[in-house]
Amino acid sequence: MKLLFASDSFKGSITSRRTAELLEKSAKEVLPDCECYGVPVANGGEVKLGMSI
Repeated sequence: MKLLFASDSFKGSITSRRTAELLEKSAKEVLPDCECYGVPVANGGEVKLGMSI
């Protein structure tokens, strides 16, 4: 089984990269033979706004 995690960050707590790492770790506990891929994404919130000012 292949799983793709495309997650955004949780503002003020963890990055999107860390979210993907935690999701992969949890998936491996339940499905040890799965292939996991994490893709950090962003919705363009604060960073995009900061770049445009």
